[in-house]
Amino acid sequence: MKIKTDIPESAAERWDLMARRLKRAKGGWVLVAEWPKERRGGRNDKVKENLGRRGLKVEVKSRLGDGSPPRPWEGWRTFARVKP
Repeated sequence: MKIKTDIPESAAERWDLMARRLKRAKGGWVLVAEWPKERRGGRNDKVKENLGRRGLKVEVKSRLGDGSPPRPWEGWRTFARVKP
């Protein structure tokens, strides 16, 4: 009997996927990361560094959600877009 097992993707595979999503977005903002509310902001430096390794120059912004209509999430969300 064969058991199907999915291997979790590596960090490198996640960043490769994110780079492909950003290229397809053609300058649009893409959600690239989420962190718990207890942390002090997003990791914009980490996002720039990892996407830079994949040949992308990106603009990165983090926002703390408060459950309001413009930010209906909890915790930090980090968005990126390819610089024009």
